[in-house]
Amino acid sequence: MPNLPKLQVALDLLDLDKAVSIARASIMGGVDIVEAGTPLIEKFGVVAALSRLKEVSGNKLLTADLKIADAGYLSSKIAFENGANIVTVLAAASDKTIEGVIKASRQFNGYVMADLIVSSDAKSDAEKVLSLGVDYVLVHTGLDEQAKGRTALEQLKSLSRLIPSEKLAVAGGINEKNIIDILQFKPSIIIVGGAITKSNDPTSVVKRIKKAILNYSYES
Repeated sequence: MPNLPKLQVALDLLDLDKAVSIARASIMGGVDIVEAGTPLIEKFGVVAALSRLKEVSGNKLLTADLKIADAGYLSSKIAFENGANIVTVLAAASDKTIEGVIKASRQFNGYVMADLIVSSDAKSDAEKVLSLGVDYVLVHTGLDEQAKGRTALEQLKSLSRLIPSEKLAVAGGINEKNIIDILQFKPSIIIVGGAITKSNDPTSVVKRIKKAILNYSYES
């Protein structure tokens, strides 16, 4: 049986109670990873956001979407100390910054995800972070770019050839309708935000996406 992609829910919200509620509902649906989104962390802080989500995530992996640009070791250490299993760093950050995040991750048995969201040369940055030893490389179409009608699928077509599938993560406008298009690239982590968080029934949405992942893996 092939390794199934893990499904991560991105909680890019400004209401911590709502984020906790959606996290709980998503876990009921079978989500694998809970993400404290950047806006949530910016409003409530790393400690408060992670501690609340850790209470409900239990043995599920918890991601702190810090998008670290500097002070890699110190910034990621705070997140790992407060329950994060995965921390994001900008792939465009300096080698020293990324190495600092990796150092902290090894101390806390965590993982590093390098985000290509602001990379002006995504291919070069992907090669750089892979050589430095990050655990995942995130092909990411951000919210502002999604507002222009762009999706992660466009970048995946060129970048997936550079990134080993076991290190490939993807985010940006993913939903029930386009999940099959994403699965053809065999990513290790699939991150879904609005399709879950804006739904009236997050549990059902997660179940349907998980079912699509399971069915596709058997057919591929």
